[in-house]
Amino acid sequence: MDLVIHGQDIARPLGRRYVSPPQVVAACLAYVATNRFMGGPRRLSGVRLVFTDTGRALGDGAELRGPGTTVVAERLS
Repeated sequence: MDLVIHGQDIARPLGRRYVSPPQVVAACLAYVATNRFMGGPRRLSGVRLVFTDTGRALGDGAELRGPGTTVVAERLS
């Protein structure tokens, strides 16, 4: 999970592309979404994340669609 999230944290500001397998990203997001210590339930309150690269979805509410790594950057970082 750290490689997925922090890999993006490092790559994006440098203008580089960091690719993680979509299924790994989806599994990480599913874990973070339910982890109260990491603030997932609070951060996802009222939002439904739809991952266009895996077909998976989490939460209820207004939809935020995109590849898993984009959704991480937009909502959970």
